[in-house]
Amino acid sequence: WLRLCARKLVIKPFKEKPKLPENFEANTWEKLLAAVRAVHTKSGVSSSFEDLYRCVEDMCVHKMAPGLYQKLHAACQAHIAEQVRMLRARSSPDPVVFLGHVDDCWSDHCDAMLTIRSVFLYLDRTHVTQMPGSIRSLWEMGLALFRQSLVGESGG
Repeated sequence: WLRLCARKLVIKPFKEKPKLPENFEANTWEKLLAAVRAVHTKSGVSSSFEDLYRCVEDMCVHKMAPGLYQKLHAACQAHIAEQVRMLRARSSPDPVVFLGHVDDCWSDHCDAMLTIRSVFLYLDRTHVTQMPGSIRSLWEMGLALFRQSLVGESGG
């Protein structure tokens, strides 16, 4: 009575290879940079966490990971340098007060780096692990940048 037919699913290849939109890298980085700045300033961001994670994943899949890592490094370095400059401007003759400021700055930095690492986790798990020894994980990068800024070293 009821006869089930098995239909074959045929997947055809694209006639043309899909292309990235123009300015994909620049537009995606601007969105990610806005998120990094929002994390650093403890303000809101218009994009969802999933959207930001997908942006990082898309850039890595399209072989833009080295540039993304360098841009993130530069953005974090600039922010950390500014935070340490502000910390030095708030220095106090009382060492306990000054250490309290250092602790606040360090806590804010750790919280920010954990959030940034969550957004850029795909980059950390793919690009960084494929280049052991030559570049640091995002957490280690943040620690090194903070230490270098605090003791006045240059470089990254």
